[in-house]
Amino acid sequence: SDVMHVQGSLLAMTKMLSQIIDGASVPSLVIDQQHRVTHWNTACESMTGIKRSEVLGSQDGWKAFYPEKRPLLAEMIVDGVDEATLQSFYGGQLKRSTTIAGGVEVEAFFPQFGPSGKWLFFTAAPLHDAEGQVIGAVETLQDVTVRRTSEDALLRHRNQLEELVRQRSAELAATARDLEMFVSNSPIGVAYTHDGLIQRINPAMASM
Repeated sequence: SDVMHVQGSLLAMTKMLSQIIDGASVPSLVIDQQHRVTHWNTACESMTGIKRSEVLGSQDGWKAFYPEKRPLLAEMIVDGVDEATLQSFYGGQLKRSTTIAGGVEVEAFFPQFGPSGKWLFFTAAPLHDAEGQVIGAVETLQDVTVRRTSEDALLRHRNQLEELVRQRSAELAATARDLEMFVSNSPIGVAYTHDGLIQRINPAMASM
């Protein structure tokens, strides 16, 4: 009866955790030690367009994100790959989580989502058993396309302004040089004054 009680408690706990993951508004997936998808919540279905029935129990989670087979971030966490390997997959954009031990986070662009693609911020963290052994990993996704699009637009606008200022400064400098040459070579005497004090005079004025 004790064994049955423990088994019943574990089953109830598993069901409760499944409901928490499945009911979360954040797209989430969970894989086990063999890289099989054990959870693929409704929000993840909505974001990727892949039904959980298509991936549960399989190692095909990658199909939702990549055109060719490659490891998910969660899979690399389960395998405990080194830092250099992690960075090689994400162009040096990956960072270690400051809040979750062993967790990582990265932002990347996925062209297959929507008509113009999406920027996703995703995190992965290991899952441990009672002995502290890694038995799986959970990965969460967040659509940050609006923020990235705004940042990119702001950066383009800033670059355009900087280029405009550079061009305008060059034009003004050229105009100033032309004016200086004209005044210096003018047969008419010219004096520059400020607050009643002569600051500069051209050669013609000096001659006069």
